[in-house]
Amino acid sequence: MSDMENWRTALRILRQKLHEELIEYAEKKAAGWQPYYEDDEEETFAEIRYCIRDCETKIRQGEEMERLAADGKLRHKG
Repeated sequence: MSDMENWRTALRILRQKLHEELIEYAEKKAAGWQPYYEDDEEETFAEIRYCIRDCETKIRQGEEMERLAADGKLRHKG
């Protein structure tokens, strides 16, 4: 599996995790549940979103490198 495939897989998993966590949180809140620390939930969501943005950045960089390599514009230092 290539690095790009790994990043895309990680991105897909993180997006699914965030989706599931948000649904679970909304269901708990609708049922009247009060978290002991509200910030814990928000911090978890922020961490997942940060990881998603990091994966998206890595994927864009990889795609750009592939495009440059295909165009013959990528120079190797050496």
